[in-house]
Amino acid sequence: MKNSLLLLGCISLFCTLFSQKKVIDHTCYNDWKRTEKQQISTNGNWVTYETVPARGDGYLYIYNVKRDELDSFYRGKDAKIAFDESFVAFKVTPGFDTLRNCELKKIDKKKWPKDSLFIRSFENDSLVKVPKLKEFSIAPKGSVLFYTTEDKSVEEKVVEKKKCFLFKKKEPAKTEEVKSDGTLFYKWTSFQNKGQYIKNVTEFSVSEDGKYVAYIKHSKAKSDSFSLSICPVNDEYGIVEFPKKSAYELPVWNNSSTKIAFLSSADTNKTKQFDLHLYDIKTEKERIFGDTLELDFSKELGVSEHRTPIFTDNGKYLFFGVSKRVKPEVKDTLLESEKVKVDVWHYLDHKIQPQQLVELKNTKKKSAIYAYNIENDKLVALTDDTLRSSVDKKIVGDYLLATSNERYAIQAQWKEPALEDVYRISLLTGEKQLIASAVAFGGELSPTGKYYNYFDPQKGHHYLKNIETKKVSCMTCTANEVVWKDDINGQPTEAGPIGDYGYIKDETHFLLRSEYDVWTYEIATESLRSLTERKGERLKVKMNLVKWSSDSIYVDLKDAY
Repeated sequence: MKNSLLLLGCISLFCTLFSQKKVIDHTCYNDWKRTEKQQISTNGNWVTYETVPARGDGYLYIYNVKRDELDSFYRGKDAKIAFDESFVAFKVTPGFDTLRNCELKKIDKKKWPKDSLFIRSFENDSLVKVPKLKEFSIAPKGSVLFYTTEDKSVEEKVVEKKKCFLFKKKEPAKTEEVKSDGTLFYKWTSFQNKGQYIKNVTEFSVSEDGKYVAYIKHSKAKSDSFSLSICPVNDEYGIVEFPKKSAYELPVWNNSSTKIAFLSSADTNKTKQFDLHLYDIKTEKERIFGDTLELDFSKELGVSEHRTPIFTDNGKYLFFGVSKRVKPEVKDTLLESEKVKVDVWHYLDHKIQPQQLVELKNTKKKSAIYAYNIENDKLVALTDDTLRSSVDKKIVGDYLLATSNERYAIQAQWKEPALEDVYRISLLTGEKQLIASAVAFGGELSPTGKYYNYFDPQKGHHYLKNIETKKVSCMTCTANEVVWKDDINGQPTEAGPIGDYGYIKDETHFLLRSEYDVWTYEIATESLRSLTERKGERLKVKMNLVKWSSDSIYVDLKDAY
């Protein structure tokens, strides 16, 4: 009997111990991990991803698909696989605790431990480490690695020559070392040597196809001077060097890497006025915007440094920003403590005073969008102080969507969402056409500029407007008992749409999303059909359409799941 009771007691204790589960509370938060920065190599033979905890250091994983082998690197980050799958490059950080201690001890950031560059060969499984990494890059369609280090010079071994006292020769004068904020810039060539390098480089960028690299060099004399160079990656010749100036911005490349656009300034003042350069690499022709000698726009206007130039993928347009010209700073005769600062606000101002103060820096950086037609050498102003727009490089048509809240700005102080008027702007002429008024949830302009879609929160339906015929059609009114509104969980605002996906390539269909299903609207017949056959609604499972890639401005059902 005693043995039986002892056995029952052991079994009870065993079950109690193993039935206890770890309590999930706030102490677990730091250990929660997320998977991010996943990428697959060109031919699908290699996969990299990171697992990162909420606090601390994570791991970089490299998976060999053919061999089913997984390798990991502690503190590895930002892996980039060469387009030809010959190697992978990534950085390894000093570690969370190390950097945290440096910050606690208030050590100068220049003396903090630096990242290291790791280069792993897939061909012979070798690994190369480069200390004191500053930045590295591989073009998305390139297989050449470029990087900069924190070093400013290379230590070279000096071989002492035997001195002859009978025939003593005068030593040549030493050349003075150029002072620079730049560091060493490397082109990685192979796993046998470190590679070619250039001194005094501050920034660099590689074209998307990997054919060209651009770098900016800096030198200090009486004043700072910068130079910009464009170099073919696989050729030592054909380097384009632009003259020294007081400032350069890295260039942007068009889709075929035949043209570049960049900003430069010759002003020696602290506040600089920039010019925009459009350079054709093949013909070596250059077009400059913003020069006071060339009246591309009025003398009061100049190119804005706060909007990065953008080429459209079809190579037809170059977009850039224009704002009031920068005025030279006037020498101040007052101390900062002697200046009086007053904030003036009026109740009819479009924005309340706190909002004005918070947005002051961004307001000063605002610029109008201009479009340069590369094919016919025509410059067109698109937006102004009252119109807002964003540019997509994937534009295929000749129209741009813009909005204005000028008429509804005051009520936007208490109403959410704010209302807007919607315009279609011609990239060819700059003509602005009002296509919708008082829109709360605006959609998008079709890529050719023929249609505009939006959502009406009062009626709870999606609408489509043919801009040429001005006919407005309700896309979702024929679907009974289908929820198109988002669940706002009691928030004091109007409910917006659950979502939409956009237009099919020929613009014959528009794809939408309801609470549970995916739908397609045929524009010509004005008919709505559920692609998921309303299975999501019956099963109470939320269906979604996911694109394999986001390269196109259209939706391709063959490239989605």
